[in-house]
Amino acid sequence: MNKTIFKYALALQDNQTIEMHAGCKALCIDTQQGDPQLWVLCDPEMPKIKYNILCVGTGHEITKPVGQYLGTIQLFRAVPLVFHFFSSLADAAQVLSLIGEPS
Repeated sequence: MNKTIFKYALALQDNQTIEMHAGCKALCIDTQQGDPQLWVLCDPEMPKIKYNILCVGTGHEITKPVGQYLGTIQLFRAVPLVFHFFSSLADAAQVLSLIGEPS
């Protein structure tokens, strides 16, 4: 089984769907040149599936059940902003888990 690290751009919106290889493990969420990115470790031979990612700003109400916490980023635009990313609880069967967490 081969492993490869892939990077995916994240949007600053409540819900987004990203197509990635099944069984991916989240390595980290950070910014690159000011834009949020997700790095994952996965087997590129696995089929691609859709993962739902939730984004919540600090101080904002969480209106949906959240799954695994994936990471936090801080952006300094007109004002400092902090966003927290989670996998969707609705995707529990294919949850995007953190590296080092049991599958």
